[in-house]
Amino acid sequence: MPTILCADNSAQSNYEYGKKYPYDTPNQEEREQSDWADWAARGVVSDLCDRRSIKWGFQEVDEDIRKEIVSSLAAIIRYSAEQERGLTPRAADWLRQRQQARLAQPANR
Repeated sequence: MPTILCADNSAQSNYEYGKKYPYDTPNQEEREQSDWADWAARGVVSDLCDRRSIKWGFQEVDEDIRKEIVSSLAAIIRYSAEQERGLTPRAADWLRQRQQARLAQPANR
Protein backbone atom coordinates (compact mmCIF):
# COMPACT_ATOMS: atom_id res chain seq x y z
CA MET A 1 0.00 0.00 0.00
CA PRO A 2 1.49 3.39 -0.96
CA THR A 3 2.22 6.05 1.62
CA ILE A 4 -0.28 8.89 1.38
CA LEU A 5 1.04 12.36 2.07
CA CYS A 6 -0.69 15.67 1.64
CA ALA A 7 0.50 17.72 -1.30
CA ASP A 8 2.28 20.15 1.01
CA ASN A 9 4.02 17.36 2.93
CA SER A 10 2.13 18.31 6.08
CA ALA A 11 3.20 15.11 7.86
CA GLN A 12 6.76 16.37 8.02
CA SER A 13 5.80 19.91 8.94
CA ASN A 14 3.42 18.75 11.71
CA TYR A 15 6.10 16.42 13.07
CA GLU A 16 8.66 19.24 13.14
CA TYR A 17 6.17 21.69 14.65
CA GLY A 18 5.24 19.14 17.33
CA LYS A 19 8.92 18.73 18.22
CA LYS A 20 9.55 22.46 18.36
CA TYR A 21 6.32 23.46 20.14
CA PRO A 22 5.09 20.40 22.07
CA TYR A 23 1.43 20.48 23.05
CA ASP A 24 1.99 18.68 26.34
CA THR A 25 5.01 20.37 27.90
CA PRO A 26 6.76 23.72 27.87
CA ASN A 27 9.58 22.12 29.90
CA GLN A 28 12.81 21.72 27.88
CA GLU A 29 14.08 18.89 30.11
CA GLU A 30 10.93 16.83 29.52
CA ARG A 31 11.24 17.40 25.77
CA GLU A 32 14.79 16.05 25.83
CA GLN A 33 13.53 12.85 27.47
CA SER A 34 11.11 12.20 24.62
CA ASP A 35 11.45 9.46 22.05
CA TRP A 36 10.32 9.12 18.44
CA ALA A 37 6.79 8.03 19.40
CA ASP A 38 6.31 11.07 21.67
CA TRP A 39 7.40 13.33 18.82
CA ALA A 40 5.07 11.54 16.40
CA ALA A 41 2.17 11.90 18.86
CA ARG A 42 2.89 15.62 19.18
CA GLY A 43 2.86 15.82 15.38
CA VAL A 44 -0.61 14.23 15.32
CA VAL A 45 -1.85 16.73 17.90
CA SER A 46 -0.26 19.56 15.91
CA ASP A 47 -2.24 18.42 12.87
CA LEU A 48 -5.47 18.26 14.86
CA CYS A 49 -4.88 21.70 16.38
CA ASP A 50 -4.62 23.10 12.88
CA ARG A 51 -8.08 21.91 11.85
CA ARG A 52 -11.20 24.01 11.94
CA SER A 53 -13.69 23.06 14.68
CA ILE A 54 -11.35 20.50 16.28
CA LYS A 55 -8.64 22.93 17.33
CA TRP A 56 -10.88 24.83 19.73
CA GLY A 57 -11.34 21.70 21.83
CA PHE A 58 -7.59 21.41 22.37
CA GLN A 59 -6.97 24.96 23.55
CA GLU A 60 -8.49 24.91 27.05
CA VAL A 61 -7.15 21.51 28.11
CA ASP A 62 -5.17 21.35 31.37
CA GLU A 63 -1.49 20.40 31.16
CA ASP A 64 -1.97 17.05 32.95
CA ILE A 65 -4.65 16.03 30.45
CA ARG A 66 -2.43 17.22 27.57
CA LYS A 67 0.29 14.88 28.87
CA GLU A 68 -2.20 12.00 29.01
CA ILE A 69 -3.34 12.64 25.43
CA VAL A 70 0.21 12.67 24.07
CA SER A 71 1.20 9.67 26.19
CA SER A 72 -1.79 7.66 24.98
CA LEU A 73 -1.14 8.51 21.34
CA ALA A 74 2.57 7.66 21.73
CA ALA A 75 1.69 4.28 23.28
CA ILE A 76 -0.59 3.48 20.32
CA ILE A 77 2.14 4.54 17.88
CA ARG A 78 4.73 2.36 19.66
CA TYR A 79 2.37 -0.60 19.76
CA SER A 80 1.56 -0.34 16.06
CA ALA A 81 5.28 -0.13 15.21
CA GLU A 82 5.91 -3.25 17.30
CA GLN A 83 3.12 -5.08 15.52
CA GLU A 84 4.41 -4.05 12.10
CA ARG A 85 7.88 -5.28 13.03
CA GLY A 86 6.36 -8.58 14.13
CA LEU A 87 7.83 -8.37 17.63
CA THR A 88 6.73 -10.87 20.22
CA PRO A 89 5.34 -9.39 23.46
CA ARG A 90 8.57 -10.39 25.24
CA ALA A 91 10.77 -8.68 22.63
CA ALA A 92 8.54 -5.60 22.68
CA ASP A 93 8.82 -5.38 26.49
CA TRP A 94 12.60 -5.71 26.26
CA LEU A 95 12.76 -2.96 23.64
CA ARG A 96 10.54 -0.65 25.72
CA GLN A 97 12.68 -1.20 28.82
CA ARG A 98 15.82 -0.48 26.84
CA GLN A 99 14.33 2.74 25.46
CA GLN A 100 13.15 3.85 28.91
CA ALA A 101 16.61 3.22 30.36
CA ARG A 102 18.18 5.25 27.56
CA LEU A 103 15.75 8.13 28.16
CA ALA A 104 16.43 8.05 31.91
CA GLN A 105 20.14 8.69 31.36
CA PRO A 106 21.21 12.33 31.57
CA ALA A 107 21.62 13.98 28.19
CA ASN A 108 25.20 14.44 27.02
CA ARG A 109 25.94 18.12 26.79
